[in-house]
Amino acid sequence: MAEIILGYGEGKSVASALDKAIKEVNEKLKNCEGCIKKINPEVTLLPVGAYVYITVIVSGEKLCEKKVVGVNVKASSKKKSIEKAFKLINPIDGEIADFSITTSTSPTLGIYTTVIVGVNKIKFKKAKNQKERRERIRKILEILGNDLSAINLSGLAHISMFRGLLFIKTYKK
Repeated sequence: MAEIILGYGEGKSVASALDKAIKEVNEKLKNCEGCIKKINPEVTLLPVGAYVYITVIVSGEKLCEKKVVGVNVKASSKKKSIEKAFKLINPIDGEIADFSITTSTSPTLGIYTTVIVGVNKIKFKKAKNQKERRERIRKILEILGNDLSAINLSGLAHISMFRGLLFIKTYKK
């Protein structure tokens, strides 16, 4: 299943509009399953302010912590502006799903760069109950072609126990 999420922000500057749009889209991302596949931001600078739209496509069944991060910076040249934005946004904690870089020039104010990044971080939740555990095992079996021998749990337990004994013997002197 796929969803399209929209975040919108309006402000006196691109930075304030960007903050509002990111906050809105991240709140909406908390309530949907899957991972970010694509982002499509629109940054518009007006004489009296700015607005930012961030459209995010989310799909899949993976359990992902997902978020959108972004910065808006000013510098004297395009290269310096982009470098400054990258310096502020890096390092990114997670896998980058998609990103966007927008630069705008104002003859009196300088060059602005807006970087917006969609980030996925795979998370593993403990199953809350037996029903969830069974559902996960069912999905795994389905992926493995319903071959029960592919998840021989007693075999896995034996290997884990053997490794544990090996670990103890190796470090016992």
